[in-house]
Amino acid sequence: MTQVNLLPPEMAQRAALRRKTILVAAAGAVLVGLMVLLYFVQAGHLAAVNKDIAAQETTNASLNSQAAPLQQFAKLKTEADAKRVVLTKVYANEVSMSSIMQDISDVMPSDAFLESMSVSTAEPGAGTPTASGLTTFVGQVTFAGNAYRQETFPVWLDRIGSITGFENPFLSTYSQSAPGTQLYHFESTANLGTDILTDRGKRGAAAVAASGTVIGP
Repeated sequence: MTQVNLLPPEMAQRAALRRKTILVAAAGAVLVGLMVLLYFVQAGHLAAVNKDIAAQETTNASLNSQAAPLQQFAKLKTEADAKRVVLTKVYANEVSMSSIMQDISDVMPSDAFLESMSVSTAEPGAGTPTASGLTTFVGQVTFAGNAYRQETFPVWLDRIGSITGFENPFLSTYSQSAPGTQLYHFESTANLGTDILTDRGKRGAAAVAASGTVIGP
């Protein structure tokens, strides 16, 4: 049996358009719902982050309040370190006169004796200028004395050259004390190397060298 649609075509078109409109509206509603859900999820994450930030700021404030009283000790340590460095530099190029005199006494020839001795050290960080730069000499020792024989002079130079820190021993002058006598007056010198320095003298010299300064009047 054949069915006959008696409705006008316009009504069928309107019904189809209505169905499409409903589908589009439903799709739009679903999309809006998804956007609202995403918003609430992101808002939740943001709230959690803000809560963590607030907690960290509270912790930082507490730590700062605890650290504030300790800052004075950090300042005192800085001042103490600075004073320790200054004190270390003060002893730069220090030598022990008692040790030097003991060493000389140990090597002094039996047929000779000293009248005077002087020790001079260079300003810390200065050194002795040479064509190739700075030597390691930190000073000089000068002797004046008498010997009963001329043959004593090479013995004297050899012995003082054996003392640790004494370098380049040299006989400056010698002369007979009086005509007809066997007493000879002499003057001699020797350079002082870094080995002559005390332990704190070496540390001070190293500190001066590291700072690139020269300690002087």
